[in-house]
Amino acid sequence: PDARVLVSCFFLQTLISTSSGLPFCPIIIPAYTFLSCRNLKEVSLPSTVKIIKRLAFNGAINLNTIKLPEGLTRIDFFAFGSTFMKGKLTIPTTVTFTEQGVFQYTSFDEVELSPNLSTISVQFLNYSRKVKKIIIPEGPTEIEANAFGNCESLEYVEIPNSVSEIKSSAFNACPIVEIHVKRITPPRIQNQSTLEIKDKSICRIYVPKGSITAYRLSPFWSDFKNFIEE
Repeated sequence: PDARVLVSCFFLQTLISTSSGLPFCPIIIPAYTFLSCRNLKEVSLPSTVKIIKRLAFNGAINLNTIKLPEGLTRIDFFAFGSTFMKGKLTIPTTVTFTEQGVFQYTSFDEVELSPNLSTISVQFLNYSRKVKKIIIPEGPTEIEANAFGNCESLEYVEIPNSVSEIKSSAFNACPIVEIHVKRITPPRIQNQSTLEIKDKSICRIYVPKGSITAYRLSPFWSDFKNFIEE
């Protein structure tokens, strides 16, 4: 059946779709399919799913867990925003593209990112209240605006060698105390708001050996004082 018949499905609590064809095995989860399904608590999608379209699960405020399948390649605009999901988020390695706000306003404790994302998208995880650690794998080249802004528990960040630019408010208002940057040449910081974290005076910046001077002289990185080589 066409999954779109489940829009505003107030009584649906569990969706476990399997490769056997029950209840359905779509390639695309259409836009708005489970929008505001307020009783939906658990979702496990089959390996047939390649794309999750805009706002597909947005506003399903009691959704606790989501299992995204290997084979998924794309997650669109605010697909899981405002769901307040908990536990661990694992983004499959097959995911190469996400649009704005895909996991905004969630409550994940732990996040595992796909190394095949070309960028960490705008408002990717912002206002996620419980995540304490973000380790970005080698692969993405940019962290877009507000990607992790206002993550009120975020204390630890690893930025890989592949990231060459970090956009406006990417980590704004986060209580980060430790940042590990793997790139010898400092990633370009777009503006003052990019790393406008809670308290720069206590944040430790770990950089590759031989690169401290470059970071101390680089715009906006120079606002930090506690550089450590590793």
